[in-house]
This record gives sequence, structure tokens and C-alpha cells, in this order.
Amino acid sequence: MAQAAAQDPEFQPVDFMAQRSRRPPPQPLPPEAVQVAATVITIRWHAPIGTDDEDKRYKLWVATDANFGKAEVLDIAGTTTMAILSSLEPRTRYFVKVACITLGGEGPASQSSAPITTLGLHPDQNEPPTPEVLSLSSVKLTWKPPNDNGLPVTGYQVFWRRVNEEGGALEPTLDVNIGAEPTVDITNLKGGARYVFGVAARNEEGLGPVSDDSVAVVMPAKHPDKPPPPTVTPEQMAAVTVRWSTENDEMLDPTMTGWKLRYSADPDMLTDVVEHSLQTCTREFPIVAMDHGKMHYFQMCFTNGAGDSEWSDPASCVPPVPKPPGKPAAPFPRVPVVDHQAQRLEVRWSASIDAANRPFGQNLGYSIRVTWKWPLPDDESERKPFVKEYEISGNLEEYVIDAATLECYKEYRVQIRAANVVGWGEWSDPSEVFTVPPPVPRPVGRPTVRRPTHHSFVVQWPHPNQGGAHIESFRIRYSTDEYFRTNVAEVHDVPFNLSQCGVKNLSPGTTYWFQVCATNRYGVGVWGDTSLPNKTLDGNLPAQITTLTVPQIYNSFVLLQWEPAEDNGYPITKYVVRYSKFPNMRDAKIYEEKDGSATTCAVKHIKKDEPYYFQVCAQNAAGGSEWSNSVEVKLPPKAPRALPDTDGQRAIEA
Repeated sequence: MAQAAAQDPEFQPVDFMAQRSRRPPPQPLPPEAVQVAATVITIRWHAPIGTDDEDKRYKLWVATDANFGKAEVLDIAGTTTMAILSSLEPRTRYFVKVACITLGGEGPASQSSAPITTLGLHPDQNEPPTPEVLSLSSVKLTWKPPNDNGLPVTGYQVFWRRVNEEGGALEPTLDVNIGAEPTVDITNLKGGARYVFGVAARNEEGLGPVSDDSVAVVMPAKHPDKPPPPTVTPEQMAAVTVRWSTENDEMLDPTMTGWKLRYSADPDMLTDVVEHSLQTCTREFPIVAMDHGKMHYFQMCFTNGAGDSEWSDPASCVPPVPKPPGKPAAPFPRVPVVDHQAQRLEVRWSASIDAANRPFGQNLGYSIRVTWKWPLPDDESERKPFVKEYEISGNLEEYVIDAATLECYKEYRVQIRAANVVGWGEWSDPSEVFTVPPPVPRPVGRPTVRRPTHHSFVVQWPHPNQGGAHIESFRIRYSTDEYFRTNVAEVHDVPFNLSQCGVKNLSPGTTYWFQVCATNRYGVGVWGDTSLPNKTLDGNLPAQITTLTVPQIYNSFVLLQWEPAEDNGYPITKYVVRYSKFPNMRDAKIYEEKDGSATTCAVKHIKKDEPYYFQVCAQNAAGGSEWSNSVEVKLPPKAPRALPDTDGQRAIEA
């Protein structure tokens, strides 16, 4: 058939794929919202089935009603399946549908999307308001309402601040909330001051951005009226307090920016004039350190942006003559102790209240009195042996006294008084009783440990500062714990003129730490620095006995004797005595074992005129020592006499 079809001149092959591409595309699925804002919606949709490889574009319908009566039609070129709809109305419901267009034509539109509601938005930024001066202290502001972004403006917030000529703020920004009318009157502004204003609109979504600053407005001002004279009250210590007020502070000129006060001993205010500038809210002003005993004159004036008012009529007052300082509170003594040593006496106190009036009332110095008798005698000659006084200059609140000038075991009290140009004030009440700790010796330096044996060391130390009395003795303590928490032993009553001492009865192969302290008649000093760790020699076999002798020889009885063996770390548990008939100790036999404390052995029933050879060795936990050198014993044929036999004595075996 394929061949026949090729010979038939009227046969035309059919391109089914081309016919399919010229058909309109199928209906797509409804679009859906991806992101929603106040004026923007991002939507997407899926390409119709079977159109993935074709050239196509899309048509979108956007409307505010589901019937798409007044829909806006958008043409989306390309194969994209996402669109951003902008310039929409806030808080408005929208519907969207889409259709696909290919070479085969426009396909059917999708069903409508679900309703998509845009979000609300606060109003746009206002234009700067227009200020209009109404009076010395008020301004009328007007402005155009901003774009409300679909939500009606419900009110405004108005801002203003006082600025300098360069625009820098002179006071914090103030604000007020008003209704929806685009105008407001701002009152209580200061005359001669420069102000700028701003406004921000509010709707249900919140407050919009604040406008830029308006043009600056300089408030008009006039010179304030002449104020009444101030009231001047004399105080203590060459001081006065100046007070003033108006008949009604609420009626003060709101343009007022401050007050000025001047005073002088010259009634014409021509010489030695002192002037102060004060804030508007100030109603009284203290003046101290005046030239006391002279009449002074005081005047004041108001000031605002237009200038100063006329000076008030003068008020007069004589500053009183200063008095001596008042009675101070009882001082606080403190004796810090370091290593059981009183370092110093610290005396602290609160300055007399008169010190606030300077320079005439300024405390020029203090006197500190330390006494060890209370109450003190009234007569100065009787009181003098029991007090020490220290005068110090300057307005201090602390003084340090060398503790070496005080004695231990005495009950001390401290008093203080202040002085100014008038003289000395009253003595304070006495402090609490305090004592100076006894001056025990200073800590001993780090000891040096040397000459270790199995059971002992030699400890050497430097002599310390003896403190408040001569050193009477030293003490040594040692422990197997570096921090001396356990296994602590002490050696007392080491003579004061020694700087080293042997410490015995230690354990072999053990590490020890040592400390030394000194004592005097006041007590025991603190322990000095800890030595470096030191270890006794490790335990070993006892040393060989080298002192075996025969001090006594009788008819059939001899006595062997030896010096105790060096135990080399472990206690001697026993001594062993052996004998032989040959010098080389061949066929030696054990004669007897003695306990570790023995130093003699009685040998009985020795045959006369026959040589015997004896040796002894020591034993401890590590084992036995080498045998001592042999000693020869040979009884003569006729001994002077024979001791009677003693029960329990062993006989020499033949």
C-alpha cells in the first residue's frame, strides 16, 4: 500500500502532527495566588496538557467581581506561567482567570481563581505642613491630606521641635494627636525661638511616615516686664538663699527663656558684681562663700528671645559670720591583719556638713585623737598621758596610722574633730573599742631539706623578722600531704639560736613536706612557705653487724655482744646467731634467734680447749643482712670457775 500510494498521482500524505498543532489548546487549571501584598499580587498557573513544546502565550483577566464584568485583560508573552499584578487597591477582593494561545488559536479560559484580597496599607508620607504665626506663642499648621491607600485617614500626629539657625535641635521633639482635619493650632511656643514642624497621617493600618520638616518659623518676642525684687534669707557659714516668684506663675510670659541674678556689696552695682544665668523653672538659688559681715544687694531680671527685662528693685542682706565646724559622727577604725601582723590603723569618717560651704566654711583640717582610757579626765594634764593626737590638713575622709605606734592588748577608741577658718569644732563621739593584734613573729621563709636517710632529714631555715618581741623557739611541722590536711606531725621547742634541726622517725620511701614557724611571748606566728617535696630513702636489708665481741668468758659459758644493726628503713625483727668449728664457717649451725631489741647472747656448755667460731646477722621485712665477721672462742683447760647451769640455755652440740 505504501508503494501504491506512491504511484497514485492524486494521493497526498496527511501530517497528523501538524493538524494537531493547529488545534486550540485545552482549558488550563484556575490560577492561584503565591504572594499577596497591599497593592501587589503574585499569581501562577500550569500550562495546559500537551502544550509543553509549543510556542504559546497567555491572556489574563483581572476583575473585582466574579463575573469579570469590567475585567482588565493582560497579554503575557512567552512560556512563563507566573505574573505579578501591581497597582492594585488595598483591601480589595480580586478574581483572575487565564487562557492559553498557540498556533492553533486561543483555547478556552480557565475557571476563576479563588477570591484574592489585598492587604491594607498605612497612608503615604505627607507633604510638609505650612505654618502660620497667630500670636507670640502660637502657630496654625495646615497641610494636604496624603494618599490614604484605600483606607480613610482617621487622624494625624503633629511633631515640632525648637532648632538653632543651622537646624540642630535645641529641645526634645514634642507631638500631639489630632483628628482627621488637616489643620491644628500649636500653642505655648517661646518668643524669639525658631521651630520646625512635621505631620504624619494615620488610618486603620497605622501611622504613615512623618513628613519632611516644614520651613522654619521664628516666633515673635517682646521684652519681658520688670520682675519684683527677690527674697534673700541668711544661712549659716557666710551663705544666703535667694528666692523669687511671681504673683501667678501661670500668667508668666510663655516666651520667657530664663532668669538672671546679680549681686554685689556695691549698692549701685558698679563694682565686684557677680551674675548668674538660670533656667525658667528655677525658683531659689543658694550662694555660699560670701564676704561675711557686709551688706550685699541682689537683683533679678527676666529674659526671652527679644532680650532682658529691666533689673528688679534690689533686695539686701548681710551674710552671717561663719561658725566652727559641727560635731562629726563617730569615726570607723580598722586594723587590717596580714599573716597575724597588724599593718596599720585605718581611720575613716564622714566629712562635717559644714564642708559644703566653701571656702569660709571649708574644713581646713582634722585632728584625730587615739585614747586607751575612757572616759578621759577633764583636766588636760591628766588626760595627756592617755592620748595620741594626729593633726592632718585638707578636707580628707581617711587617715592611716602606723600600727607600730600602738600596743597590743590595750582597748583603744578614736575621736575626730574638724577645723575651719574660725577654729576647731567639737570632738566626735568615741568609736567602737578596738585592739591591736599581738605582734607574733613574721612568717619563716621556705625551709631547705637535706641529708635524707631512711628515717630522717635535716631541716634548715632562715631566721624571720622577730616581730614585737624576741623569738623564743621554733616549730617544725611535716606531712605526707602537700596541703597539710592529714598525717601532720610537729616538732616543738627548737631553740631560738638554731637554724637547722634533724627530724627523725620518718617512714622509708615516703615523700614529705615541711614548714617552720617561730614563737615569741605574744604567741605563735603563722607557718611559713612550704618546702619542696623530699623523699626518704627506700627501705633495704639491714646493715652488716661489725661489732661482734666476746666481753665475758667463763668455765663453760661465754657472752656474745654486738651493737644494734642499722635497720635501713624497716625495723629489725630478730637477730640470728650461728657457730662452727671451722674458721670458714663450714657446717655452721644456728645456735639461737633473738628478738630485734637484743644485743647479747649467752652461749653455754662449750667444750674446753676446742675452738668455736660465731657470727650474727640482723633481719627485717626486707630480709637478712650479711653475716658479721666471725669471732673465735676457745675455753682454757681450766677456767677460774663455772657458773651454774641455767634453765633454758642451749648447749653447744658436739
